[in-house]
Amino acid sequence: MKHIVKYSLKWCLAITFSLLCFACEKDANFKEYAYPVPEITGIYPASGYVGSQVAILGKDFGDQIEAVKVTFGGMEAQKIFSCTDGRIIVELPDGAQTGKIGLKVWNHTVESSDTYTVIPTPVISSIKSLNSAGDLFATANDEVVITGNNFGDAVENVSVVIKGLQKDVQANVVAVTNEEIKFKLPADYDESGTVVINVGGYEVEGSALINPAATGDVTALFLKNYKQPFLRGDVSDGEWGTALYWLASDGFGSSLQFPEAYPDGLLAIQSGWGQGKKENAKLYQLATLPPGTYTFTLRVVENTSSGGRYGAVFAVVEGEGVIPNLNKEQQNVEGAKQWTYNPVPAEVLGWRQVTAGSFSEPVDYQCEVTLTQTTSVTIGFATMMNGSSNVKISNIKIERN
Repeated sequence: MKHIVKYSLKWCLAITFSLLCFACEKDANFKEYAYPVPEITGIYPASGYVGSQVAILGKDFGDQIEAVKVTFGGMEAQKIFSCTDGRIIVELPDGAQTGKIGLKVWNHTVESSDTYTVIPTPVISSIKSLNSAGDLFATANDEVVITGNNFGDAVENVSVVIKGLQKDVQANVVAVTNEEIKFKLPADYDESGTVVINVGGYEVEGSALINPAATGDVTALFLKNYKQPFLRGDVSDGEWGTALYWLASDGFGSSLQFPEAYPDGLLAIQSGWGQGKKENAKLYQLATLPPGTYTFTLRVVENTSSGGRYGAVFAVVEGEGVIPNLNKEQQNVEGAKQWTYNPVPAEVLGWRQVTAGSFSEPVDYQCEVTLTQTTSVTIGFATMMNGSSNVKISNIKIERN
């Protein structure tokens, strides 16, 4: 018995000593390892707009994206697409300034010898047609003026396309200054569409041009991300998310849901969770509508109330980002306290309450708006309801009558 115990003790001591030696050796090797200093040998291209991709060429970058930081004039890039030992692909960030590119790989920081030039981003302020029917109307041979900034002064560097409801139409650019682009529509132009300019490879989307005779579905001219498949504005691939292009108040919860039954997503109208986040949450987009009569249709596939307070109003409001709060004038409908407009604020051009209660088949809700002049509007929703209440939408349509 003693012999067995003595042998086991010697064996345990040997294993412990070996482990200690191994740990010391590993720690020593780790501390002694030195990462090579990276070297930048080139930048391609040497200039670009915010959002464009930049290739940083060199050596000893490694291949670990998480170890890399890139700055442009002190502004850190938020998107690094790839990293190999000799090339890093990165997106030029908002706020980037012309200057040297800074690169940090692990603990080594270096700077490019060449200067990267940030080209000022083109900005559209207004688009006005010279058509007698109004600024946002256009027909064949009409001249249109775009005002803004950072267009340059080279006609050959600028192109204009009308992204039409039926087809895309190339316009003829007549003149360019840094603050103005003039273009003319072709003789066979019979479309309605969104104006898109391209300045040196950088695209900017402006407002719509409407054929005065246009009727029917014009949703694509005034709204984005309004039907399935819905686009996410967040990087998650979870069931709940944020709807791209839609603006929301602080009290609004997730604006998209991708349930199993609707893999293309649903626009989710709900209030946020937590204290103080259920009062008049807003979800909306901004648009400019020319004169005419418009019918707005919401295809609602789910509409539930958990009891207690409930309010979900779709509204078209004159002005930008100013959907009024719902009044606390309530009436009980199907077991829920309905909050609504009472009285209706003067700036509300049209509205429709989406009533509480569940249903098995999709239901369409409509409201009509008539405009006598070109008007900047806010199109969206106001809510006041329990966190587990919701309205889920598969499609929004705008028809010009």
